[in-house]
Amino acid sequence: MKIRESRTFLNMHKRLELAIKDYNMVREGEKVLVALSGGKDSSMLLRLMARDKVKVREKFSVEACFVRQGFENDDEKEKYLRELSQDCGVEMYVAERDL
Repeated sequence: MKIRESRTFLNMHKRLELAIKDYNMVREGEKVLVALSGGKDSSMLLRLMARDKVKVREKFSVEACFVRQGFENDDEKEKYLRELSQDCGVEMYVAERDL
């Protein structure tokens, strides 16, 4: 899955960098966990956070997590999210919770 870096994507990336810097959102050595739902917003956040070109002073790592809630399409979502995480070079964890 090739991640297309459109003008909109690059604009969002720059805003993410500024937010991380302006609000001191990440400290040196921290791990950032991106909760994946399979939706557009969490998928985009993972793509943005995992991008090697995030230019902030602090070095941090990114990991992802998907919570299987017992819905019918959990298998499809997990497969898609595993591929996305792998393409982004991010380790993905799966948690099982029956809601």
